[in-house]
Amino acid sequence: MKTQKIISKVLLSAMLAGAFVGAPLQNGRILGQETAASAATKDIKVTDGAKLTDGTYFVSFSNYKNGTDDPSASMNKYLISPAKIEINGQSTKVTMLMTDDANKLLTHYTMGETKETQIEGVKTAVGFEITIPTTLLSKRIVTSMTYEMKPGTTHTPFADLQFDKFATYSMAFLKGVSGDEQSMASSFFDKGALVTPATEGGYNVSLTTDIDKGWFVDDEPIKLDIPGVPVTSTLNADGQQVLTWHADSMADLLKLQQMKMTINIDFGSPYHETYDVRLGMDYANVNVMIKGTDADKTDKLVYPNGKMITAPTYAHYKLQGNSTYTVAGSGDVTFTYVPNNYKLTVKYVDEKGKTIKSATTSTQQYKTTKKVSAPSIKGYAKPTTSNTVTFDGNKTVTFAYKAKSYKLTVKHVDKKTGKVIKTEKLTKKFGTKVNLGKKNLKGYKKTTKSYTVTGKQTITIKYAAKKYKKVTVKYVNQKGKQIAKSKKVTVAKNTKETFKPKKIKKYKTPKKKVVTIKNHKTIIFTYKHK
Repeated sequence: MKTQKIISKVLLSAMLAGAFVGAPLQNGRILGQETAASAATKDIKVTDGAKLTDGTYFVSFSNYKNGTDDPSASMNKYLISPAKIEINGQSTKVTMLMTDDANKLLTHYTMGETKETQIEGVKTAVGFEITIPTTLLSKRIVTSMTYEMKPGTTHTPFADLQFDKFATYSMAFLKGVSGDEQSMASSFFDKGALVTPATEGGYNVSLTTDIDKGWFVDDEPIKLDIPGVPVTSTLNADGQQVLTWHADSMADLLKLQQMKMTINIDFGSPYHETYDVRLGMDYANVNVMIKGTDADKTDKLVYPNGKMITAPTYAHYKLQGNSTYTVAGSGDVTFTYVPNNYKLTVKYVDEKGKTIKSATTSTQQYKTTKKVSAPSIKGYAKPTTSNTVTFDGNKTVTFAYKAKSYKLTVKHVDKKTGKVIKTEKLTKKFGTKVNLGKKNLKGYKKTTKSYTVTGKQTITIKYAAKKYKKVTVKYVNQKGKQIAKSKKVTVAKNTKETFKPKKIKKYKTPKKKVVTIKNHKTIIFTYKHK
């Protein structure tokens, strides 16, 4: 049985070699044929969440406001990217690291496909651990965090989380050190070389045999010699030999593809084969088209399958649709952009910078040119200048107006008779608040009023005439005998008046009197002999 198995492998190699002669190549694969390497090789990426290889990954992520493509400032502030992802079949444990402030503030963190199917995380010293279905890795995940702003009051905002796409790259064995012909050595492996981003940086490259352990002469029937590169050999759970090595960078990985490697396959005498091979990335031709910007173009590029292309950013433009594309065969990818909208604010002020009309706003598209003219505003001279604005950001235009001057005619009239007592001519600026009226108009009660100038005006202010009472002032001695001629005066009613006595010979002058006059009254000054 062992001999038959080995012979079958050798015959398969020979058959494959015969099948490949003259076959056309595209993207490192032979058209019309599926090899053991190419048939078993699939790009493994987050979009095929259920097919992800078990293992531990560190994957970057982005947070968005729930149901939108707008970044979530709070989530992006509190959560530290990348997340640790441990895939185990249909179940994946996600470890989310938090900032120190967030870890003190947050009491709960959840994930789920919807708001109604949230899975509670377990809080740790550095963040939260949540076990979710592996299939969720390919979706926009709804998340929530709960925190207490003040005792007894909690807040639970929702957001969306998207893991960045990550992939393993597939490689094919190529014959010799040049050309694209498949090597027979590929028939001994159940898939091409898989290149996986390493958690510690760089890339891990692995080869898995499709020979069961029962047919091995020893634990390492296949040996790979790469000049200057250590290669380890292990057995997986299925008893298959796995060859693994490391490349520190993509540049080192590309150099590796140009190097000659030697594969020694030993199943015991007389079955011993040696192949000189090199690795070839499974490439695709991709037309990357940029549309809707100032720099529309089509770049014809070659990328390895599994490579994630990120849309470039352009000032003044917003990307429509997905920002990344994972290469899976030749084809076109289009990144479409639309111009940003910018806000125009127009302000209207007087000579002192005071607002005289509410600011107006409008939205204009990038590169739009708009002529902005000052509107007429009552009471102000219209600015003659206009502004032409080209929108490459938010813009503010301010128009300064000069207030017009207006003539005011102020008539002071008797309230009862309508007779004009006095007329004034004034010139004041629009909007000025002026105090009119007289405090000391003879024979009338004081009247003051404020007016705001709104144009040429005639203003009438009415005054009430004062009411008067007769007062008789008498001068008598201690016996009540009149010693000087009486004086009669007229005084406004309800006014406080001061009366001063006469100086009379041989008599001492008494003190003055202050009296409020309400009715007709007699004021008597009593004198004493010196």
